[in-house]
Amino acid sequence: MNYDGRITEVKVLENTVTETLSLLCQKAVLDPAPFDKWPREMRLMVAKIFRRITFTFYLQLTRALNAGASARSTKHQMESIVYILLA
Repeated sequence: MNYDGRITEVKVLENTVTETLSLLCQKAVLDPAPFDKWPREMRLMVAKIFRRITFTFYLQLTRALNAGASARSTKHQMESIVYILLA
């Protein structure tokens, strides 16, 4: 993320979900951009005009599992992760 609130690079570092869910995670970060400009104190602290930021999304997905036509459905939860790097 740049000091002026712009995002110039987005990279998915790891993805354990579908492409659609990964895109939704990226959209959650990119849609509010540009962000506010950094205050002077933050620019002095970072000492660069950009900062790399990693967002981690933990998704709990639930799906029905069928063991057969006569078996009742049970739910299975899967934890999935999407790591997104902003620069």
